[in-house]
Amino acid sequence: MAATNPYLEKFLTAYSYLLNRQHELLQQEIDGLQEMASQNPEESNTWLRIAQHLKSSRAVHQGQFDEAKAIISDAKDKYGPNALLLIDQASIYYRLGEWVNWRKTYDELQEILDSNGNLSLFTRMKSYLNLGKFLEEEAKVCFAKQYYQNACDMAENNDRQIFFEASLQKLRLCATLGDKTEVGQLYTDFLQLTKSEMTSHFQVEVEHSLMLAELCLVGPSHAWTRVKRSLDDNTMIVEDKALILYDFLEECLVRNYEVSEHMLNACLKIEPTNEFEQLIQSVCLVNHKKMSLEEISELSSTTSWACYLRILTLAMEIYPHMQKELKNKIHLLLSALPSTSRHLWVKRLDKYLRTSKKTVYYNSQTRMLTFESKNIDLSRKRGMLTFVEIMSQSQSETVEKMIEKIWDSEFSPDHFHRLRMTAHRMNEMLFDLTSIKKPIQVSSDFVRVSGELELIRVDGSEASV
Repeated sequence: MAATNPYLEKFLTAYSYLLNRQHELLQQEIDGLQEMASQNPEESNTWLRIAQHLKSSRAVHQGQFDEAKAIISDAKDKYGPNALLLIDQASIYYRLGEWVNWRKTYDELQEILDSNGNLSLFTRMKSYLNLGKFLEEEAKVCFAKQYYQNACDMAENNDRQIFFEASLQKLRLCATLGDKTEVGQLYTDFLQLTKSEMTSHFQVEVEHSLMLAELCLVGPSHAWTRVKRSLDDNTMIVEDKALILYDFLEECLVRNYEVSEHMLNACLKIEPTNEFEQLIQSVCLVNHKKMSLEEISELSSTTSWACYLRILTLAMEIYPHMQKELKNKIHLLLSALPSTSRHLWVKRLDKYLRTSKKTVYYNSQTRMLTFESKNIDLSRKRGMLTFVEIMSQSQSETVEKMIEKIWDSEFSPDHFHRLRMTAHRMNEMLFDLTSIKKPIQVSSDFVRVSGELELIRVDGSEASV
């Protein structure tokens, strides 16, 4: 019989007591709300809705998500939509993997937030914070970052807990995206927090985010000391240890950091708690059973889009012979994202998506630019259309020739300015298409296409390229 850890037993006993005590207090709150409803008929719906909401929260704490879903749906049907109710309903759908209902619910929350100017400050702060989390899972990282910032701005002088939570989410996201400027300031803020200022759950969140920040700002050895401390913490549950360990290993893979043997050995001691962590383990351990391509493909229906993008990049580590198809699939998913979020993902996944040169095709019949699965119609952009016509035939042309072909004029300072502005608009358009910064370069003498981009003209039967 395996020896037990006395400290862990004490922790679990205390945790069980606190959980039972919490449920007792929760029931007292529910009873009190129902009593207030009976005494105040005009406000009874409000009190009864809150009571139902607390009942669903209790079911969530007990792991009874289907029961929680039924309770909260009944409350919504009886008493109408409410922002705080929708936050929890969306969270329950997420936990159950009901993606259509999850999206429908957080869209409804977004509509209430945008249209109802009478929401309380607390409700607005909670809505921004949770919408940030939902949109981050949708891979819409720019919107998520903005919602976290909105929550921070509103909570800074009004709600310390929400301010810290929103700031922490922003720190974690910025560290993952490699935004060192934002990470630096947030990192120093949280580094000075003491354990007495945090709940046990918040401590895990802080350790996780600080670890990611140290990977971004300092390096893997420094971040590993924080991981090691978490793994040795007997009060931390195995799910939280796995989260910190496997997110550390994934970041090392993405950033091309070397993973030492003792870091890899931790995978043998901390078992994965979900499919994503299993995939990371199979990448790190050479002789470990690999997840099949069929299993990886099936995860698209059981994980969020952000998680699935991360899964596909890890699959490229396991199946290098499938890199081209996996890369095509990643680009296809990225093409559905808003351009600002897509560019951040391309930057994050540079190791996997990097190519020596990106090819953009110009179809002279349809007047379309095409890259991967994305198209831009130039038929109503005469200046840029002529610009592309010229540059698709030659990667370099003189300034004088460009001005002559586009405006049928000789060189003048005014025309040179117009040429630079056309190139600027071309660069914005091509950046949106390819995520390459300033692929069109204008000097005093020449207009050139950078070495990162190849602009190819196709006609007739070639138009299907």
